[in-house]
Amino acid sequence: MGKRGSFLARFALVMSALVAGAIIAPSSASAGSSCSYPLCSTTWNASGYSALVSHDWCDGNNGPCSGSQSKWLSPNESTAGTGDWDTFRVDAGWCSKVTWYTLNQNLQYVPYWWSTYDQVGKGDLWKKVSNNELAKITSQRASHC
Repeated sequence: MGKRGSFLARFALVMSALVAGAIIAPSSASAGSSCSYPLCSTTWNASGYSALVSHDWCDGNNGPCSGSQSKWLSPNESTAGTGDWDTFRVDAGWCSKVTWYTLNQNLQYVPYWWSTYDQVGKGDLWKKVSNNELAKITSQRASHC
């Protein structure tokens, strides 16, 4: 099973986790790659547009650390299995909807929050993804959501 297939297989378990699992509180994202799979921060771009992610979050910047590695996620691409990616960007002039997941005691992702980030008329916004958290970008559009 490929990288994408194994990632999607984990989400097939979400429904059973909703019935049986207790949610573990997410820990803080940190600069560097100090996590152990599957407890790393993950971003899944389930929207129809590319999304920018960065490796290291810095509180002082409210975004990525200077010199932090960044990359673009294509539609339906994830950072899962490729290290600890701590932040993603909501572009200036765009609105993004995100479903936030955390790992339960069975190491299955379960949703715990839904957010809308409306940056229409505003600048770029970086969002932190904590360890053992998954941010699923469900939609992006160049107008209000």
